[in-house]
Amino acid sequence: GLYLVQKSQELRRKAQVTGVDLSLVSSATQVLPNEQFSVDVVMNTKEFSVSATELHVSFDSNYLEALSIDIKDFLPVVLPPGPQVSTGRASIILGSLPTDPKKGTGLLATINFKAKQASATPVEIMFASGTQTAAVGYTEDVTGSLSLTSITIGGLKVANLRLSPSADVAEVGTIF
Repeated sequence: GLYLVQKSQELRRKAQVTGVDLSLVSSATQVLPNEQFSVDVVMNTKEFSVSATELHVSFDSNYLEALSIDIKDFLPVVLPPGPQVSTGRASIILGSLPTDPKKGTGLLATINFKAKQASATPVEIMFASGTQTAAVGYTEDVTGSLSLTSITIGGLKVANLRLSPSADVAEVGTIF
């Protein structure tokens, strides 16, 4: 026992696993009220073999309305209850075929939105609680970083005064 106490030991921690990254990528940065746009849900599995993911996205329903969720090819199996869009939230559970867990970066789904009214500040679209990812060989959630997106909804009418030398003309323009 005395020999072991006198022997120097080197303790190493297992490298920290960073987890699967999920990102929201908007098709536009600025829209007008009543204009439609889409947000892609992108996954980077890193070293994991992903078998399923449960996605919950939230947004301010005063400014945005989720219209639908289009499923893409990366995790092609839609699990019950299927795509759900409601006030301030969009959700879906996706999986891989049992023989084909996914590795790499891919597009999971596209959420289609409609802007409702102009906002003074950018409106955030973000992952909500309950978002989780399952990977082969892991019993716990392997979700890593969750990246949000934001959209500016313009359309506030402001008087832009421009006087031409030949006539007094005031112009009203749309700003973002």
